[in-house]
Amino acid sequence: MVRTPAGAVVADPTGRLNGRGAYVCKDLACITIAVGRGALRRALETPVPDELRDELAAAVPELINQGGAHGQE
Repeated sequence: MVRTPAGAVVADPTGRLNGRGAYVCKDLACITIAVGRGALRRALETPVPDELRDELAAAVPELINQGGAHGQE
């Protein structure tokens, strides 16, 4: 996950986008915890909308196919 210089929070399966990044495992449970408990907000130092969890959950299969060999991005 990356907070871009413009302030948007986006998934970054390549790990190469410019901005402040945070690793979140590619698993619905991890995403839910990261967003729900505020860990992602703290790591990115910006509010993260709850709707992002739903968007990420829908994108998990695609993220797994695009991501690195370690299974985390």
